[in-house]
Amino acid sequence: MSAVTGAKRRVHIHAVGDVSERSKCGGWAVVLTHGSLQKEFAGSESETTGDVLRWRAVTEGLAKLKGPVQVELCVDEEPQETPEMTRLLDRYDTATTMRTDCADEPACRLAADLARHQRRGLEIRTRQASGTKDTVEDALNDFLAERWPDMYAFEQTDAVLAALRHYIRKRGEGTSSFRPWASDAEVLRRSDATRKPVAALPELMKGFIPQDSLPTAGVRVDARVVHELLTWLVGRGLVDRDGAGKQLARAARFADLELGIQPFLEACEEWLPEFPDDLVQERRLGEHVTVERVRPRMITFSELGEVMVPGPVANLAETGWYLLVSAASVRGRWYLTDEVVDLL
Repeated sequence: MSAVTGAKRRVHIHAVGDVSERSKCGGWAVVLTHGSLQKEFAGSESETTGDVLRWRAVTEGLAKLKGPVQVELCVDEEPQETPEMTRLLDRYDTATTMRTDCADEPACRLAADLARHQRRGLEIRTRQASGTKDTVEDALNDFLAERWPDMYAFEQTDAVLAALRHYIRKRGEGTSSFRPWASDAEVLRRSDATRKPVAALPELMKGFIPQDSLPTAGVRVDARVVHELLTWLVGRGLVDRDGAGKQLARAARFADLELGIQPFLEACEEWLPEFPDDLVQERRLGEHVTVERVRPRMITFSELGEVMVPGPVANLAETGWYLLVSAASVRGRWYLTDEVVDLL
């Protein structure tokens, strides 16, 4: 690589290529930083390799340079130098160094995210082109292909959509890690979900909330994606407006409840007491209860009645929550103890 003294500006080029060996779809991205300024560029290619994409990202970044510069290339793996790259380097008064130890830097992580997003978008468009246009899977592919450029702006949306696809595919095979919003769990046991007609999608959506604890912000993203998908389908006449409306209301209610209950669960973890066995007259473990009434330092649960709780816990409780709790009777009073689990 060329090295010329007297470079006036120092530019960092963070370049990443992401390719799927199975689909041969790939994405590339480059992030240019100069002081506090930052620009991103990205694209996708099919039937490609990681080295080709890495080279594409580097050359696209170099092509954006103007004037004498000092360049630091940050890549996960050094790309093979090509005549095109050499021509671009020699085009400027350029001093170039290369690093491969920058994967954890924010700009490199951003480039990796952008490249992965481009690759997945190309995979979605490829699946869309091969669909029959009359199943849940086809509807999801159409939605994602049309809306994919907008999706990156939503935090965690990529993971949420991957979970949605996994749910639709796997929920009839006993491998789903998702739970229903309502009591109609038989919906989750129907097999062959991907070949259900599009009109069935609102029913399938009842199970789409990841059981693993999502960050609070992720709950809003869940609801946002569900809302976007159902609204898109309704607008094209693919699902019944009333049925979709009910599911949208459930999604909004779930998000509101989940966001409200997280601080309560955190307070329980911090404040609930532990009593030694010699003080406990009776224990109730793993009780399914509903919050019926909340007062200072006391919550009334179905199945348990009045239970003493620390003030910071009571202050965050709301009626209507469905919980899994444990309690201990000490000196004639019940106290909430141990772990409290959200059963919304």
